[in-house]
Amino acid sequence: MDNTRILAVGNFSSLYVHDSWIRPIEKLFSTVAVNTTPLLAAGDLDNTYCQRYVESLTRNDRFDYLFYYAEVNDILSEEFFLAQRKLGIPMLTFYCDDEPETWYRLNRRHDHRFDLVATHSKRGWQRRVEEGDGGKTLYLPWGYNHDIFRPLPGVTKKYDVVFIGKYKKAGDTAVRNEDGQVRIDSLTQMYEICREAGLVFRVFGLGWERHPVLADVYGGILSNEEMVRVYSESRIVFNPSYSADDDAPTYQTKLRHFEVAGCGAFQLTNENPELAELFREDEEIVFYRDVDDLKAKTLAYIQNEAEREAVARRGLVRAQQEHTMEQRLKTLFSAARNQYPPKKGEAASGRPLPPAQVFIRPDQPGDIMEGPDNAFSARSFESLRNAPEWLWQRIDSHPFVHLLPPGAGPETARYEVLKPLRDIDADVVTVRSIVQFPVNDANFVQVDRHRFQGAILGSERESAERERAIERVILEGERDKRFFYPNHLFRPRALRRILDRLEEEPEQTMGALLANCRVAHSFRIVNRFQLDRAFDASAYLQHRIDDLLRNLALLGKGVLIYGARGELIRGILDSVERHGVAMRGFVDRDLAGTVLMGHPVYGRDAIEQVMPDVILIAATVSGPAIRASLADLDRRICLIPLYDPNDSAWDVGY
Repeated sequence: MDNTRILAVGNFSSLYVHDSWIRPIEKLFSTVAVNTTPLLAAGDLDNTYCQRYVESLTRNDRFDYLFYYAEVNDILSEEFFLAQRKLGIPMLTFYCDDEPETWYRLNRRHDHRFDLVATHSKRGWQRRVEEGDGGKTLYLPWGYNHDIFRPLPGVTKKYDVVFIGKYKKAGDTAVRNEDGQVRIDSLTQMYEICREAGLVFRVFGLGWERHPVLADVYGGILSNEEMVRVYSESRIVFNPSYSADDDAPTYQTKLRHFEVAGCGAFQLTNENPELAELFREDEEIVFYRDVDDLKAKTLAYIQNEAEREAVARRGLVRAQQEHTMEQRLKTLFSAARNQYPPKKGEAASGRPLPPAQVFIRPDQPGDIMEGPDNAFSARSFESLRNAPEWLWQRIDSHPFVHLLPPGAGPETARYEVLKPLRDIDADVVTVRSIVQFPVNDANFVQVDRHRFQGAILGSERESAERERAIERVILEGERDKRFFYPNHLFRPRALRRILDRLEEEPEQTMGALLANCRVAHSFRIVNRFQLDRAFDASAYLQHRIDDLLRNLALLGKGVLIYGARGELIRGILDSVERHGVAMRGFVDRDLAGTVLMGHPVYGRDAIEQVMPDVILIAATVSGPAIRASLADLDRRICLIPLYDPNDSAWDVGY
């Protein structure tokens, strides 16, 4: 690992950003990654908590470079970036959408914040050069994570043609200008080509079940692992890619072009001169010019298996040799070092901090077992306390011991953020945990601050009741001690003392057990628990809804539910009726004038005629945009966003 010390800040709850950037950057460099999504969600969608957390890291640690993924530019304030610049640490960013004019115009207003701007777009880079900013701009095409996207040998072909990507016009008014309509037109053309030729065509991704034509070939939403398999099962991956709709339709090079090639799949995409400089046309990738060319090349390459597979193989070799994200990151930080060499003696290149990780797993057959690296597994606290001395010697060789719950893996925790605390004179260091629940809708791939479900355990912002509920979920009902041990890093000697006392007084609370210990509170987020059971998010939301509706019924308030479709609706209506709240109806543009589950459905314009006391916004993906569109009513009608149970609207009165 390169000792270059990097602070990386961005929306890393978005799966493609995390896997494309954070996994390789942590592999290559000494990296502290700050996921802004839970910090913004915990801060009631206000950026203050998030900004102060980042500022606390730059105050108390030393970094060679600060890297901000482009999406945070619209979230974090100008004052924040100005303060960060005053630190004198080189600041870098990467624009994942930067084509002139739309994307370029949106990004250009943020360029002054950074010392080095990397853009995936050659045209975006050329424009900056022409405007005199070439010295601080780097052309850095997308790459792919070769640890995830790879060929799967021996897989049988199931599909003739596939497309993977979301339906960007699926009624989500929050979507910014993207390549929605022109891409939909291309996919509809491919649908007709395949239907006429009797070919098996599938589209995968969020929202296609709502498209009037392509719903017929909808295949669901894919995880990365499932995506890799589908690529291997497909003869042709159709990958049209355009820039923003409010420009004249033009090409755009995107992440998926490289992931497809990295899986060894044959790729057919619209004409793209930039991409043709990265993959050789007709040898490593195939382009089409118009619908007639699309039809001709689809049918030709379906029939010519040998040539199709040869193109796919050559594209794979090119991707592996020149287009991995590790190669891109080395290029980025090499350019940063050339322009802004790290200041000698200032970077925090201290010793790493790998605690001994002990997983308390009741299902383990043995009392205590040693795993790879610094990982151990114990059946119980008692088995850990009674472990043989040679094993305790191994644990003693680590600066701290971190006890982790069932279901956690070695990658659950990231310790780089604690590097400045390695030699702190304390028996115990407290940390915090991000707990992420499944989102309330089907899109688990792109989780933003409005849709994040979860909590930061150990934060004063979380209620004790909520923390206890989440702790029980994480520890899966197996915990027999009344403290949340993953939020504590123990010096080995201190842990021995605590385990001895716990044997004598098994009902002791954490406060009592730590009474004679020197405890340092780091306020650092170390643990990341990703839960895959829907109960976790829905249970807390249901608890808040029940409290809300119980109060509305007592106050005699009437409610209107904005949104008449989706998984939330039936449960919310049941709760409204169970608590005896006056139900005034639904709002849904497409269903206006109908009756749903015994209640009228209105259009947006009828809200002021109905004039409810409270509107429950039940849409998830488009919820923030709906709320913004109702701003003119906000002072007369209480708007409760069900997509964000931590919003202050739940608590200020109705």
